[in-house]
Amino acid sequence: MSDLDQRILDLLRAESAPLVPLTRIYRALQDDVGSGPRAFSRLRERVRRRPELFTLLEPEHPALDASWPLEVREEYEAALSAAGVELGPLVALAPGSDPNDDATPRTAHTAQETLQHLDSTLLGLWHSAASDATARADVLDAIREANELRRALGLAAPT
Repeated sequence: MSDLDQRILDLLRAESAPLVPLTRIYRALQDDVGSGPRAFSRLRERVRRRPELFTLLEPEHPALDASWPLEVREEYEAALSAAGVELGPLVALAPGSDPNDDATPRTAHTAQETLQHLDSTLLGLWHSAASDATARADVLDAIREANELRRALGLAAPT
């Protein structure tokens, strides 16, 4: 495992939420990976190529037309992210990649803990729907709705 892969794992393990925007990982690693759209794309590809370590969820957004040049789409995503709207990919630890995860559900007591449990559950559903693109799209919609619920409750959403 490379030092960069280990740093990504460490960043994910340090997060309180199981789903972390790739932009947050990118910002934390800019000294190592560089800056700009190409550096972000290389990081995204690196995470995608390591499914034994990371889970990469890439929601489709109709507003980001695939005909747009990649750099323009990424700049648009970055501008929305700066405004508090996260459209980009989310990253999580792959199942079994965290030796500290006992995979035992715990009873949640606060709204934040409940929403963290919801994130973990949605991530499990996403993995279970590996061969069903429609189900995966529905799970991604539920993830976006969970983030909207966080904002409505005044809780910190992944940024």
